[in-house]
Amino acid sequence: IAPFTIMLKVALTAGVVVASPIWLHQLWAFLAPGLHKHEKKYARAFVGAGAPLFLGGAYLAYLLLPAAAKTLLDFTPDGTGNLIPLDDFLDIVTRLVIVFGLAFELPLLLVMLNFTGILSGRRLLGWWRVMVLCITIFSAVATPTGDPLTMGALAAPIILLYFGAVAICLFNDRRRTRTDPYAGLDDDEASQIEGPGSLDEVDGVPAQRSLSDGESDGTDGGGNGPQGRNGQDGYDDAT
Repeated sequence: IAPFTIMLKVALTAGVVVASPIWLHQLWAFLAPGLHKHEKKYARAFVGAGAPLFLGGAYLAYLLLPAAAKTLLDFTPDGTGNLIPLDDFLDIVTRLVIVFGLAFELPLLLVMLNFTGILSGRRLLGWWRVMVLCITIFSAVATPTGDPLTMGALAAPIILLYFGAVAICLFNDRRRTRTDPYAGLDDDEASQIEGPGSLDEVDGVPAQRSLSDGESDGTDGGGNGPQGRNGQDGYDDAT
């Protein structure tokens, strides 16, 4: 059944690659009506940059494949032969091409997060040690061959592309700051709005003049109306 499986895998892979312009166009036709004009512009830019990056990673995997296969075959003990099954070799080639192509999309993802305001260029630059370590670990795990040559060949271009993406993000942050001075502020960062002054600077409010014992405010104690001049309850006493 191995020959039939090999032919089936080759046919499916070739069909997906050859028909990619058609199904990618159909995918864009499905998504485009739901996007705004500026969103379509960004989508075209990211697709235009992502396709060459993926093809570049796939081509690098194609160039490194003979050297990686030779490195693995060199571990064969002397006096013995090592025959690689065609089915296993096809799986290694397919996985290597896909992993290299997707790994080269990392800078595009970082730039996209920066353009949407999620990550700043300064923060990405501060993570460079962690990112280099993560890229190295990813290269060691993702490469199907596992040899140091293939791992280094995958890690080195991704690290260079990472620093290139950081440079683009820093430039975009500077451009955004010129148009919006508060674009680089975090959501929880205090603004520059002036607060209230100290209590010593507040002018005092003059108090109401108090009445002496012999003065009246024009009303009786119960607030029932003005008092008369001759009487205490607002009318003359006839008695």
